[in-house]
Amino acid sequence: MAGLAVSVGILITCGYLAFFHSSRKHLDRVSFRLLVYALVSHVIFGIMLLIECFYAFPGWHCSLLAFLINFNVLFSASIFFCVALNLMLVLVFNVSGRMMEKYYIIGSLVLGGACLGSAYAAGRLGLDTKNYICGYNNSNAAKMPRWVIGTQIFWMLLLSAGELGVFLVIVAYLLPFTFDSNWTVARHSPDSESQTRGSTRLTIVTLRGIILRIGLYPLVSCFMSVTSSVFSVYQLREQAGPVPNVASIRLFGIMIYTARPLVYSMMAATDPSFLRAIRARRTASASESSSASQRATQVPPSVCFTTIVDLTVESTQGTESDHLGHGSRTQAETSSFNRTESTVGMSIKTQNAELIKTDIEGVGVAEPVTGPSSAPEWEIVRHI
Repeated sequence: MAGLAVSVGILITCGYLAFFHSSRKHLDRVSFRLLVYALVSHVIFGIMLLIECFYAFPGWHCSLLAFLINFNVLFSASIFFCVALNLMLVLVFNVSGRMMEKYYIIGSLVLGGACLGSAYAAGRLGLDTKNYICGYNNSNAAKMPRWVIGTQIFWMLLLSAGELGVFLVIVAYLLPFTFDSNWTVARHSPDSESQTRGSTRLTIVTLRGIILRIGLYPLVSCFMSVTSSVFSVYQLREQAGPVPNVASIRLFGIMIYTARPLVYSMMAATDPSFLRAIRARRTASASESSSASQRATQVPPSVCFTTIVDLTVESTQGTESDHLGHGSRTQAETSSFNRTESTVGMSIKTQNAELIKTDIEGVGVAEPVTGPSSAPEWEIVRHI
């Protein structure tokens, strides 16, 4: 329940940050969007688990719950494998991650739909009377292990092995950049190819922490997939006969399944892009509040113009009411009017200058200045 609540809170926060330009650009990363897709999948998974607690009875609704629960588990495992695969394709093979993003989603949906859809169509999903949960029904004890292994355990372990293998490839690729200290010479070489190679080395060294942080997602997913697969194997053994420590194994399996939404939501909450987006939005909000308070304390130019009109009316009334000393009073009022107009004009110019300065400073806070050297970093971050 806690994991479901945290996941919903993270998704709402992501939607809020994506609404503003100052924070939206920090979330513009393929791996983070894939993480959000997996988080949505686990929100559905958590909701289905809650419903299962109250509606674990024979019928079509139990078969549908079993399909949705197992589909979301397999879909999230596929998404995290795609996170690792995308990181390897972008870094090692220079493939566009933004172009491949749609294929990651389609592939994950096809894999989950093919595996669980076939089991659902064959009537192999329903109430497990041994454990009293909505999963693979045990009406045919001889065929149940084949369906569980063929539509879930095999693919989960295969994706876990792929995640581990891809992570090792990424680490092996980063090692030369970590220990090679000659990239600065190549970067400052006049040769264009050397400059490109040096710039790439600089970018990878700078983003090494982010790359390894993204590589952590598949490792966590690998652990969760392997443990849930082991639990499924023990469930199959329990169908065949008594298993020692069955109570502890069931408790461990329940903990693994219920902890999935919480683990993945905490991964999203500590993602570097998510934290940078929060800081950018906080800075932009502070800048907007400061600009609004400065504008509120300034005197509007219309008040000054009203004062000028009042002065003109008063001088005209004074001239018409008193004809004696006409020349001296008119000259004094004209001189006073000119001084007032000059003072008001300078005040308006000063206020306009301050408003322009405030607007420029506000834009400067909301839009951090990026130079040419940051362009390769930003482009790679968007693709990984």
